[in-house]
Amino acid sequence: MSDSETPDRDLLEQWVKHRREPAFQELVKRYHGLVHAVALRSCGDPAMADEVTQLTFITLVGKAPSLASRASLGGWLHLTAVMQTRNLIRKRQREEAKRRQFMNHVEPAETETPEAAWQRLQPLLDSAMAILPDRDREALIMRYYRSQSIREIAAALGIAAPAAEKRLKRAVLKMRGELISRGCAISAATLPAALQAGLAADAGIAPAVFSFTAITTSPVAAAMSKAGIAVIAVILLLAGGVYTVIRSPGEDGNLSQPTALAAVQPSLPRVPRRPAAPAPPTVIAATVNGWLITKGVFDYTAEPLLDQLEKESPQQDSDYLSKREAIRDEVLDGLIDQEILIGEYGRVSGRGAKVPDAAVDAEIYRQVVERFGGDEVKLGEALKRAGLADIQFRAIIRDGLIAKAIRAEYFPVGSYDKWIIEKRKTAVIRKKL
Repeated sequence: MSDSETPDRDLLEQWVKHRREPAFQELVKRYHGLVHAVALRSCGDPAMADEVTQLTFITLVGKAPSLASRASLGGWLHLTAVMQTRNLIRKRQREEAKRRQFMNHVEPAETETPEAAWQRLQPLLDSAMAILPDRDREALIMRYYRSQSIREIAAALGIAAPAAEKRLKRAVLKMRGELISRGCAISAATLPAALQAGLAADAGIAPAVFSFTAITTSPVAAAMSKAGIAVIAVILLLAGGVYTVIRSPGEDGNLSQPTALAAVQPSLPRVPRRPAAPAPPTVIAATVNGWLITKGVFDYTAEPLLDQLEKESPQQDSDYLSKREAIRDEVLDGLIDQEILIGEYGRVSGRGAKVPDAAVDAEIYRQVVERFGGDEVKLGEALKRAGLADIQFRAIIRDGLIAKAIRAEYFPVGSYDKWIIEKRKTAVIRKKL
């Protein structure tokens, strides 16, 4: 049988066991067109596509022993090419952002009007402002949206005027840094004027007129009324969408907490607030083949299950303690299995390389709605209890999406359980809890 007719598995076995170069060259020849085309479609740059192709087959050399059981390499090479392309694009974008940031510092910015600067920074303004600490964001809004003086800001914040002025200057500098990191170079002198020009104009937008009659006769309220539910609905007009927050009167006639959050037209999810205090030293829950699972990840994952158990078992007897340990074991085992899965399939070109930020944001938004009833403050409190910073939390979300995508891509229904049982036998697992 010629190499061109030999199955992928046999060619890879010849390479792994005997380092037979013609066998590997046949694999390259067989899939070079696929890998290069995937890369070119993703990046649109022939030179970058060539680099991605080389990186993909170099990765194949390193991963060959773990892939020897595969009947075909086409699917794996396709996924690896996609991941390598995204990773390389992000690397180039980071390098370009650093270059622009450097040039902004070493070269004076060209003179531009505040209005022109405002037009440039508008698309990035709100995401950059959302990253700032609450007190800095408040200072910027008071000064540039409400056009308050330093004395008025100081009085509102309960601090001295010099302290308010320093806080405002620091907030402007932080905002400028966030904008520069997003590729929007703007001078320290231009930014305050641009904010003044743009945010002051926002303040002049006429408010919407709310009609409680129209709201309570809306299709949503009518449907709930037919179901025998008395409601008061408040329409919130948010950037990018209209949301209906439905509150039901309690037995005492007061409004309860929101019982539904219905997105009529979804808007972009917002970044969760950062914990007010720095995260405590990292405590390890387990290690899997050298990869760490922190206690913060474990605590955040287990918290809703343990909370539910406490509600169901107010008496913390032996049965409660037994169920509590079972939940903890199940959560930790699930995180260990996820690490094994990602270690096998998902770290070809870097952890999380194939999950876009938009997907992470969407999953965070889903958790805010489903787990915390749409209350971002509660999410922030949960992260603080677990000792997780924003970047760590996003890594948790990203890993979960990676694992979900891998299972959907590689495992037919019913095959994953058998696979993970076998992988546990060879994995180096050390539980610390």
